[in-house]
Amino acid sequence: MNHHKYKDEEFRHIMKQKEAVKASTDAREKSLLTFQDGLKDIIPRQKRKHYRKKLRQRFFVTFGSVAAVGIASLIFINYDFVQDDGLLDSGEDENNGEESFIETVEDENEEKQNIILEDVEENEALVERILDRPYFDLNDLNTMSRRQIQNEAFSIYLPYEWSIEEEEEDNIHSTHMTGPDSERIDFILFDRDVSQEQIADNIEETISEITQTEETTVSPEIFNDEFIMKNQIPTVFSSMFPFDYEKTEMYAFIDEESGRFTELYISELFGQPMIYKLDVPLEDKESWTLSWKFFPRMGLTKTPYIIQGTEGELHSQLDRPLEKTVILLEGAASFHEADIELYEIEELGLTSYLPLNIEDERIEHEHFIEFRFTDKDFSENSFYSFGKLKEDFPLEDGKDIMFDAFNIDQAHHEDLGGGGMYGYGYYDGSRHYDIEGYIQLLEISDNWYYKHHHSEREDNNGVMYNTWLDMFTEFIEWE
Repeated sequence: MNHHKYKDEEFRHIMKQKEAVKASTDAREKSLLTFQDGLKDIIPRQKRKHYRKKLRQRFFVTFGSVAAVGIASLIFINYDFVQDDGLLDSGEDENNGEESFIETVEDENEEKQNIILEDVEENEALVERILDRPYFDLNDLNTMSRRQIQNEAFSIYLPYEWSIEEEEEDNIHSTHMTGPDSERIDFILFDRDVSQEQIADNIEETISEITQTEETTVSPEIFNDEFIMKNQIPTVFSSMFPFDYEKTEMYAFIDEESGRFTELYISELFGQPMIYKLDVPLEDKESWTLSWKFFPRMGLTKTPYIIQGTEGELHSQLDRPLEKTVILLEGAASFHEADIELYEIEELGLTSYLPLNIEDERIEHEHFIEFRFTDKDFSENSFYSFGKLKEDFPLEDGKDIMFDAFNIDQAHHEDLGGGGMYGYGYYDGSRHYDIEGYIQLLEISDNWYYKHHHSEREDNNGVMYNTWLDMFTEFIEWE
């Protein structure tokens, strides 16, 4: 009688222990599922549902392991008691409980290392620490090499001993740059038609590689201001960092245990979603400056560069976007954005693009037809043009004919050269203002055309007009 009473009490005790374990596990699962919901702005709903299902599967396994450990810790336990839906396993593997416990501890440790970006807050002390980087100026770039990345679309500065690897698939182009002392830069650009799930996967993968003992968000404006205040490197874009500040999330992570410093930028660069990660030794302060050298002096190797997502509605008949935004090279190493619109010359059977504030004029000359483009914000003496030579145009007298048509005084002409047999550069200071320009004769499909820029030096627009002229000819499509 007493023996049976002891058995009953033991059974009730074990079941209470089991219920306590189950309740604790349910609470943990609920808490971690809430944690996963916190990624809603990064991981699409469909992906979260799939990820949550995987979490549940892991938690059910963990629950079985925890229950086994809890019951095994009781004395005089008969392993024939009932589980949730049947008899308890007899536990043939003597180490099963121990291994399950180790798995649970490892899972919990892994869970503690997860970084949830939306939970990262600004740590003013850490921001101050990570902005404390060595000073450098433009001369420091002389110790680095100019390299081309992203299928040679961009140029950047890297230390000479660094290596570069690139991979491209599914509208994603990744560039991985590594230094000799475990430094690493990962730069990922996505085409605009890439799925949000693909972007989320790459963000998640990038985050999973980061460890930290301290973390902080960083304001792009503060980052920019600190750069301007501390360094003497002029940017090649209108802002120090060419990515879109309004769409930028910047983070910094310090891991004192592993001795690593990590920066993470999630943004949009030239219309394309972007992920940038710098991972360098914590004690190597010089390597912290790599981000400040990477972006401000980034160049575009070919312009005009069309910013993705800016191409507007198509023309109903010409089947070309009515408007778009491009990046143009201005001068030796300066870039600027320009909004351009579709322009048609029916007489010549072509379409191209002009900046929005350009005025056009058709001029009939004796030996050629001119379509002149003038920026109303600059002098009327400055323009660029494109036209067609008439059939009777004597090519051997091309220079004289063109100089006479544009009132260029050859007595004051300084031949700037370039352009081959049918290219004429000039500087004319015979007037009360100085003019410089260039004329090029072009043979296209058995017809002869010309292009020309002509600018007042005081306007300082010779380079700009030359750039716009090159853009016009680059975008020509013949009907």
